[in-house]
Amino acid sequence: MSRMHLAHQRPGADSNLSTSALRARLGDIDAELAELRARVETLSAERKLIAAALDSVVYPILTLPIEITSEIFTHHVDGLQDSEVADDEDSRLCLVELESATSAGPLFLAQICRTWRAIALNMPSLWSRVQTPRLRRSERSSGLGKLLESWLARTTTNYPLHLKLESPGADDREPELIPSVAARYAVQWATFSCCLRWSARTSSVVDGLRGRLPLLRKLDIKVYTHASEGHLTSRITGFSVAPRLRKATIVLISPEWITLPWPQLTHLTLDSQSGRNIPKCIKIVSEMPHLEVLSIEWGGSHEERPVSVTLRNVRELQINNTDLADWTVDLLPYIVLPRLISLHVESRHASGKAQLATFLQRSQCLVQSLSFSSTFHSVMQVLLAMNQVKNLTFPSLEWKRQELAAFMRHIATVPHFLPDMRSLHIPICDTVIPFTEVANMLASRWHSSPRKLHSFRLIRNDEVDGIPDEIPDPAIAEKLRVLKDDGLEIQIESLLASGDEFSYDVRKPFFE
Repeated sequence: MSRMHLAHQRPGADSNLSTSALRARLGDIDAELAELRARVETLSAERKLIAAALDSVVYPILTLPIEITSEIFTHHVDGLQDSEVADDEDSRLCLVELESATSAGPLFLAQICRTWRAIALNMPSLWSRVQTPRLRRSERSSGLGKLLESWLARTTTNYPLHLKLESPGADDREPELIPSVAARYAVQWATFSCCLRWSARTSSVVDGLRGRLPLLRKLDIKVYTHASEGHLTSRITGFSVAPRLRKATIVLISPEWITLPWPQLTHLTLDSQSGRNIPKCIKIVSEMPHLEVLSIEWGGSHEERPVSVTLRNVRELQINNTDLADWTVDLLPYIVLPRLISLHVESRHASGKAQLATFLQRSQCLVQSLSFSSTFHSVMQVLLAMNQVKNLTFPSLEWKRQELAAFMRHIATVPHFLPDMRSLHIPICDTVIPFTEVANMLASRWHSSPRKLHSFRLIRNDEVDGIPDEIPDPAIAEKLRVLKDDGLEIQIESLLASGDEFSYDVRKPFFE
């Protein structure tokens, strides 16, 4: 009987089949199966090689080493931040928007493929920077707390976190939910920014932070209350023990209502509410021997006269006046800053020019960077007494065209006027640009010996008050191009209205 015939016979159906024949057939089947398995394994291995080769052509990025892919992921997250906004290391840290995380950031990267997902989930640095969305009045934070919890769980223990908690919606029933979630990771906070709607439960959450902030170096806190929710009745002490804290911004509450390790701070920012009581603010800064940068927007009561104070380490001062002149106590007459090198003053007071001159004379400081907006005549008088200025910025300029032209001519023709100026920036210019005078000024300062001016930046509002900009004639445009090609940084652009709303998101250069 043939083996083919045996294959179709049920075992035991024919008692005449010998045991040896059955064993022989079984051996043949096992051998054939082994051959098939070996063939499948060979084909599978070949398929993997072909698929990998195809992926390397179609998806070459998948062939990159994990270290390089991780670096690309880091640059992606860093690139979400507008570099022009950042002025220090902490500000340059991009905070991923939790609400839009699926379109940018680590969640977006993890959606691409299994390989990228595995890499993203194992990079705690990608998950260490996050901010919650700013909720509208009718919105609630439902679900955000759980999402934030899952997000922060991706970081490893003691990995530095950078968090920003935006304000909850006015109708949110649990405004302290998100702060409660964030507080579980307080020992990892490196920078923390929060907008808190004060309540008894919020107070309990914040008080529980005391002694749990070993890494915190920068704090931005904004507290607002409502009659139905409660008011501050005692000092906020949760941030009083933070050995690395150096920078603090306080908004909407007076600094007397919060306890911070004041003596160790180097940077302090107060808004118009927290800085409204100048005497108390001066008392606070007098307790800060290491203070280097002070930014204050004042507009406060003059019920008590401030005591003058000398701050020997302050090198940068930013002052904004809220224009409440009828009840404002000015800060400049009560401080002395002998080491000041950077000054930003924005004041609408008529007495601002005189106060500034007196302050500088009393401090005997050598300001090198000055940001100052005022009338043409006031600016000229201030600058004539500050020839050591190297970096000059007019945050906004509303002069007449002939005044701006006269200013440029003065720089070009009077060598001892701002002789060390290296940069001149006008980020918001409401004045029609006198291109001829600008080009002559730049050429004069660029070709001076030794060269001092390195950068000129002017952003012009498009057709302010219906006055169109003149276009530089070809000779002037060529003169500017030659200077730019020679190495002088020149940026002269116009802000254009775009879209249905009047916005200035589009910039148009006056010359290429």
